[in-house]
Amino acid sequence: MSQLSIEINKYFSDKRERAERLAEQNRQKAEDAPGYKQNALRILRNHAALFGGNPDKARLQKEQESLFAERRAILQSVGLTEADTVPHYSCESCNDTGFMQDGSACRCYQQIYHRLLLSEWGLTHKPFHTFAECDRSLFPEQNYDRFIRYVHSETSPTNTVIFSGPAGTGKSFLMECMCDELEKQGKSVICIPATHLNTVFRRAEFDGDTQGVNALIHTDVLAIDDLGTEPLLTNVTREYFFNVLNERQQNGRFTFFTTNMTQNMFSEKYTERIASRLLDRNIAKFYECRFPDIRNVKRPTT
Repeated sequence: MSQLSIEINKYFSDKRERAERLAEQNRQKAEDAPGYKQNALRILRNHAALFGGNPDKARLQKEQESLFAERRAILQSVGLTEADTVPHYSCESCNDTGFMQDGSACRCYQQIYHRLLLSEWGLTHKPFHTFAECDRSLFPEQNYDRFIRYVHSETSPTNTVIFSGPAGTGKSFLMECMCDELEKQGKSVICIPATHLNTVFRRAEFDGDTQGVNALIHTDVLAIDDLGTEPLLTNVTREYFFNVLNERQQNGRFTFFTTNMTQNMFSEKYTERIASRLLDRNIAKFYECRFPDIRNVKRPTT
């Protein structure tokens, strides 16, 4: 088992243990409350009579309701509710195990796994910018709503999007907003600068550690910032980049890029077979940000 897997298993084990320990402490506090144990015994006896063929079910049901009301009052006297006596796991889908009933990894597992991977790559997961932060007065001609519709569409065949343009035109901001919307939908997201791609590719090629490459392939959303700024390692960068892109496009996963490069520059840097996948209008959308540098734009006065 890899060190990363050990860390993840410990993370979920600690989460479950905290939730279960708190519930057990609350149960002990409830049992120490005056009248709680006697009430619990009467509830059990009444339950047995209710489902044991006793003909006076109406009376027993009413008594049971009264006993449960009494229990709630006892718990309230010590600052508890019935819900406090059972574990409250932060993830309702997997109860903080990290895995669904069918054995597949839960979304929360993928999120933690990706964050730990980012840490191994020397990166920190930060909250994404959101569409709610957009100052539409800066670029009134920008149609942000179409990007919102895009990430909520279930039928779009173009799951690869490239934002191209000079520095300061809001490319990274837009990409992060889209990542935020998709993350809110429960999708796993990895967002990294292109300069860190070789960190992942080198580990796979020279150390046999393919965890990072597999994560880039299988995450629901992959966002790469400043494509074209990464150095090209012979027999490594282009080859792994092609494999990641090809696998993602074949499986219809969201893949976003920002870049300062124009369309003509892609084939020069990455070869024709990569450029053809990035620029194929049937599966990719190339969006040019033609706005002035946002740092030099004066906000409208009111």
